[in-house]
Amino acid sequence: MTQSNLTYTPNMAIVLLPKAPFIEWQNVLSTKGLFSVKDRDPSVYLLPEHYRIPSEVEDDLKNIYLPLFINELNQVANDAISQPRDKPFEMFVEWFEVKVVMDVWKLEDGK
Repeated sequence: MTQSNLTYTPNMAIVLLPKAPFIEWQNVLSTKGLFSVKDRDPSVYLLPEHYRIPSEVEDDLKNIYLPLFINELNQVANDAISQPRDKPFEMFVEWFEVKVVMDVWKLEDGK
């Protein structure tokens, strides 16, 4: 068995936790039964290195939310017809709790 090493990466991440409105939308489309907030794991998005403090991410969230939102919608329905036509920032924050994580660690195999 090899020993693992932890290394610090100077990156931040966004963690998206689905809220009830997202789950309700998912349940309308689901053929696999009903889901609850507890059934859905959060999604983690590694941010570009130029973000150094959480307030930078929070200030820029309106400019970077759309690809995250679309990716989350695509996990449920990968067609434009099933997805909300409009995807405003207000809907994004209503559907997801957004957490900014400052410390990202990488576990590597020891050699």
